[in-house]
Amino acid sequence: MKDKLVLIHNQPALDYFPPGCSCCRLMELYSSSSFINRVARKLILSAGLPGKRAVLNDWIDEIKNCREIIIFDTGNAAGLIKWIKKEHPDKRVILYYWSPVAETAHEEEARKLGAELWSFDPADCRKYGLRYNSQFFITENMQPHLPAGKEGSADVFFVGQDKNRAKTLVELKTLLDRHGISCFFNLVRCKGTDPDPRLQYFGPMKYSEVLANAASCRAVLDLVSEGQHGLTLRPMEALFYKKKLITNMQDISRFRIYDPENVFVLGTDNTEDLPDFISSPYNDRFHAELCEYYMMDSWIRRFDMQEDASDFVNN
Repeated sequence: MKDKLVLIHNQPALDYFPPGCSCCRLMELYSSSSFINRVARKLILSAGLPGKRAVLNDWIDEIKNCREIIIFDTGNAAGLIKWIKKEHPDKRVILYYWSPVAETAHEEEARKLGAELWSFDPADCRKYGLRYNSQFFITENMQPHLPAGKEGSADVFFVGQDKNRAKTLVELKTLLDRHGISCFFNLVRCKGTDPDPRLQYFGPMKYSEVLANAASCRAVLDLVSEGQHGLTLRPMEALFYKKKLITNMQDISRFRIYDPENVFVLGTDNTEDLPDFISSPYNDRFHAELCEYYMMDSWIRRFDMQEDASDFVNN
């Protein structure tokens, strides 16, 4: 599948995408993540000005060798698509929303420019008329992983920004403490949110550290934002490492990854049963099949299959 070019945002230190990826050509969009580059590329791409080679990465030379270009949603998506379609009108261009459409928008403009629009969130697909392709994990990320740090060696692991999650975390910690179940919540203070004095706050984690903690815990805690209906990375990590998943995502029972022996749904299942759920063995009867489905290689292939709802029961 090296005829497919996947373009991603320039990554901070918390990088998710590995340097090498076996299933596609994976390249960063921009030549730099500096403030000057961000300002310049916005002006150049939105106004169609010359100077694209100064702000875009080397993929602009690689594009001629690729049949398809998959762009992860970005505020400059419309300008990028317009330039690609002008220079390479025969190329298939896919804009993939890896976060809620409302956070980046531009879907109508991108559609008019001839791009295919896909999303990880079935609700956004229905609302905006997009095609669905699931969340995924990258095999090269998953092994080897670093050992978890001392503070991260716990039964239940959570990582994420506050985003009004503190109350739920406090309630869960109180319950789990009562049953002698340890927790490590790498809660990151969110801009505009007052810190909860009952919890300790940490800095963001590198993705390798997230994986180390997911691999060493017994259960991964997943708290999705209100209005999100697509799988996050937490279910992928729990699946790969055969860990229990605790989540507040009510729709998860409609995904093929759901198994009541492995997935506990907050707000649906009885929280008093949570300690027994964590202590019970993981059911791995469909593990290999699910890992095959959710790996990035399969995610890439699904764009060609045009099969847009095979892991989600839409009823």
